[in-house]
Amino acid sequence: MRSSLKFNIPIHAVHGNNSGDVYALYRMLAKTNGQFTYYGEDAVLELGGRKIFVTHMPHYGQAFACTGDYDLVCHGSRLADECRSNSSSFPHRRKSGCFS
Repeated sequence: MRSSLKFNIPIHAVHGNNSGDVYALYRMLAKTNGQFTYYGEDAVLELGGRKIFVTHMPHYGQAFACTGDYDLVCHGSRLADECRSNSSSFPHRRKSGCFS
């Protein structure tokens, strides 16, 4: 992330599964003048009128996708990153109300 800060673009992050991350993230956050936003365990964002849920944990992502309340649910881990969409507004993603 430090190298991304050099480009002066906004960075939005949720917590992963490394307990050492929190301290480092808060230290970095304090030095970015609002460029870096840390949401904690998960984030609910709105972009272009679309509701987006972001989490690191795949099982949380699956559960929130199953609610149907979000246009896009994103989760990640070191083993796999995945985004799925309930909306035709994201045609490059496979439509899915609930992961199988």
